[in-house]
Amino acid sequence: MHGYDAPIYTNVTYPITVNPPFVPTENPTGCYSLTFNVDESWLQEGQTRIIFDGVNSAFHLWCNGRWDGYCQDSLLPSEFDLSAFLRAGENRLAVMVLRWSDGSYLED
Repeated sequence: MHGYDAPIYTNVTYPITVNPPFVPTENPTGCYSLTFNVDESWLQEGQTRIIFDGVNSAFHLWCNGRWDGYCQDSLLPSEFDLSAFLRAGENRLAVMVLRWSDGSYLED
């Protein structure tokens, strides 16, 4: 719709100033982490994947301090392959969730 008119949402108003693709500099962020153990035998089985059933609105994923990916398909499943990052013994996942992304303008 760029160049024609502002998007029209009949049932909601944007909770942020409409200025696509930019988002507010004050962007609430949540950081979550999980430490878990993996047996050596598990690593021999093949790929290990993680599925997020839905995160609002965007997030980054790290496994053992290494960036594994980014997703901004709000509230849709997303899947990441952890195989290259996992090791036998203790492992740590970290997720940084951003409240706003340029994809926020596509949501109704």
